[in-house]
Amino acid sequence: MRQNVVFQSYLAAANISFREIDASTGLAARIVQFPQLTVARARLPKSTIEWPRDAMSLDRGLILIAPHNKFSIEGEGPIWRAAPGLFFVPPGDSFITFRATEPIEDLVYINASTSVIRGLVLPKWRGEQHPGDVSGEALAPLLAFVNSLCETTLEDMAQVVPLQLVAGEVFRALVQLVTKEAASSMTTFDFAMQVIKREYSKPHLVVTDIAGAVNVSERTLHSAFAERDTTVMTELRVMRARAAEEIRKRNPGITRNDLAKAAGFGSISSMVRAMKEPSASEV
Repeated sequence: MRQNVVFQSYLAAANISFREIDASTGLAARIVQFPQLTVARARLPKSTIEWPRDAMSLDRGLILIAPHNKFSIEGEGPIWRAAPGLFFVPPGDSFITFRATEPIEDLVYINASTSVIRGLVLPKWRGEQHPGDVSGEALAPLLAFVNSLCETTLEDMAQVVPLQLVAGEVFRALVQLVTKEAASSMTTFDFAMQVIKREYSKPHLVVTDIAGAVNVSERTLHSAFAERDTTVMTELRVMRARAAEEIRKRNPGITRNDLAKAAGFGSISSMVRAMKEPSASEV
């Protein structure tokens, strides 16, 4: 968890700069950084901010949540907007300008690589449009996660990967809300994979649990995975193996027992077998 000076350093690294800023109001932020995702809550003074996307930021997408009557985004490329104050700037190379016409006490900022939203099909961009409305009931739990994440210290490496995966799903959900890509268009397989990504660290997770979370029968769930030439338990095992690899890279000193528990495996032997499978190393 980092604040203030480090946040400004992050903006410099991301090639985001202040063209104008009201120095009478302080800039402060709480920020969490993962390899492919940055989440922050900031206090933003009245300002004009520029993002001339370069080679390092071309593949980055951005979600911002701010009071729409105090904040605006301009650019030649696609910019999705929805009330109340939800913005999505997809990956691209257009020059982006952000304007806060008044101080903003709580700006939510999520910057993610294209890998986080891979598989999402965005509606065709049709230029300027009337902002839609996002349900407060849909937005509230997503913001609750962001708020709690930004109050967390990520010192336990065994917890980092699960939180990163959930943060990625929150980013995807926000993109779907602002672009009106309705969740009803998602397949049974997509829903089930979201459940697996969210729940894989639970060692007793079984097909019945996943089918119940997706609200389909076990037969329907098995059929959905069979259409992709895979099985539910195969994907669960692969997800756990990938998580174990990531945790081990970030915490080389972790014991095999703790590693197995953090990744959701019931035993060290099952973890070792899964990590030896070729699919476990695929990205």
